[in-house]
Amino acid sequence: MESSDSGAEVDLQSCDVVEQELLNLVEKEARQDVQEKGENKTPDPTVETEVCIAAVQEELSALLPKRSSVSVLRGSEGSDQGRGSSLSIRESPVLGKSPTTHCEILDGTNFRLKLGGLISTPGSGRVSRKDSGCSTPLSMSVRSEQLEYPCLNFVQSVTPAGVREMDPNIDEHMTIKCHYNPIMDEYISLSEPAYQEDTSDEMNTMFELYKTEQAFNSSRVPTLNIGTFLKEFQNLGIRREDPRIKKFIQNLQIVLKERGEEISLDSLDIDKRTFLRCVEEDYEFISRVLKNQLIIPEFNEFCEVIRSIYMECKDIDSGSVASYIPQLATYSPQYWGVSVCTVDGQRFSIGETDIEFSLQSASKPFTYAICLNELGSEIVHKYVGQEPSGRMFNELSLDFNNKPHNPLLNSGAIMSAAILLKLVKPEMAISEKFDLVWNYFREIAGHEHIGFNNSIFLSERETADRNFALAYYMKENKCFPTGFNLQDSLDFYFQTCSMEVNCDSLSVLGATLANGGTCPTTEKSVLRPEVVRDVLSLMHSCGMYNY
Repeated sequence: MESSDSGAEVDLQSCDVVEQELLNLVEKEARQDVQEKGENKTPDPTVETEVCIAAVQEELSALLPKRSSVSVLRGSEGSDQGRGSSLSIRESPVLGKSPTTHCEILDGTNFRLKLGGLISTPGSGRVSRKDSGCSTPLSMSVRSEQLEYPCLNFVQSVTPAGVREMDPNIDEHMTIKCHYNPIMDEYISLSEPAYQEDTSDEMNTMFELYKTEQAFNSSRVPTLNIGTFLKEFQNLGIRREDPRIKKFIQNLQIVLKERGEEISLDSLDIDKRTFLRCVEEDYEFISRVLKNQLIIPEFNEFCEVIRSIYMECKDIDSGSVASYIPQLATYSPQYWGVSVCTVDGQRFSIGETDIEFSLQSASKPFTYAICLNELGSEIVHKYVGQEPSGRMFNELSLDFNNKPHNPLLNSGAIMSAAILLKLVKPEMAISEKFDLVWNYFREIAGHEHIGFNNSIFLSERETADRNFALAYYMKENKCFPTGFNLQDSLDFYFQTCSMEVNCDSLSVLGATLANGGTCPTTEKSVLRPEVVRDVLSLMHSCGMYNY
């Protein structure tokens, strides 16, 4: 048989030999897994030989012509995820073998290769979660943040006609980069298709959809009204202040300034050329919004549900404001507001959402998260536990290891403050350490309002007898890091509790945790995913104090 390009002969017998070697290698790896895990355990054929397969394909590529390729797909024919015990080797259409089965059709523009554990190699000490009976990593210390290995380029191209096919001109190898997601305990690989749709066509279509309606026989140049265009964003939950359309708004402001017109942005009309110039830098996000690809597509209906809940609760006048700190008692009991921020940064607010208030105990998950992000779980939990106490939040008690039960009790939060002061960047002055924590809060909140109320700080310090008792009790039991200062640690705890937010900024703080540590509005990763996993776990089990 000859190649369609060079006419070079292909030694199919040699190919069969290499293919057989590949199958033998897979079987050998499976037998090793059985020996390592025990005869009563089921071997994991899904991911354990992926690197070996990719390595052997180097030999296959040397035997095949330049324009041919071999794709190795694990799993049974009917499996859409490639899970199963069988291995199928499918030859390229160039070799004349079943072109319709060359590669499975991929859904969407991306494909996801999910690897359920680390690649198992003899003597590596790496552990798969197979047969572990749990959904969390068995050993975080042996898992790398990113796994890379070379393999043949089997990514399908999407032609302008919308047909997916192998690109015969791709003869080089590619490296698959697998990012580890500790929350789901899996590696995820994303590969983009070779063909990308022309964005200029989409931008032109966008203008045509939102341009101002004109008479059929009008000779005027078509224009688009910015007020109407931005109204569509608001209906989908995207505010004008959203950092992801900041450059678009800035470009519109430049257009206003160039024209020298004393009009608002809502009254601005621009032609297609100006629109394309303004939208280009933020086009990717704008296109995603207008295609309704956000987490809550029917956002108006969602907002109506929130509005009805708000109105139903508005007339409730039972209860009283907090008074355990005298300054807290000065707030009006009539304040009532609700703010929502989704993991895609869709926003909705109703009521008095701009009233500032101190975080108090709501700061505890975030100070704990900063400790984990800076030092790691192993160091932090030398000094504080991670189990519910079953007692009051400010009770004088420690666990069986003479540690505070968890970071969400007063004793645990005081310990977090001591850890921040003594162990996190110990070369910093106390004033610099406060700036570090304050900047963390700002990043998590997407640079929305984070303030500090000094009168509440002073009031809390004056009435902190119980917290002083907790600190001295922990000091007596040698709980704190060596060299800590008790008064400084307590003051730092009071300061973090006295940081101010409003409903809007607090909703973004919560959305960042819900989004795995990445702020939805700035798209900046502030906390590592494994940090958020631990914080949310403790909030679920210990976050309601003694409930």
